[in-house]
Amino acid sequence: LQRPIPREWLLSGHRKLRKFDAKLIKDGLACLRPDNFKLTIVSRDLPGKWERR
Repeated sequence: LQRPIPREWLLSGHRKLRKFDAKLIKDGLACLRPDNFKLTIVSRDLPGKWERR
């Protein structure tokens, strides 16, 4: 269900970080694994050695 949000949050909704919390960031990053997320790098030059382009 949708929840009402303050007018100043209309563009970002509940997704924007409102305060820095190192523990929450670490907990969120701990959930990411190569099999459950996709990372896209967009660049004309790719520094270093990469298996795929």
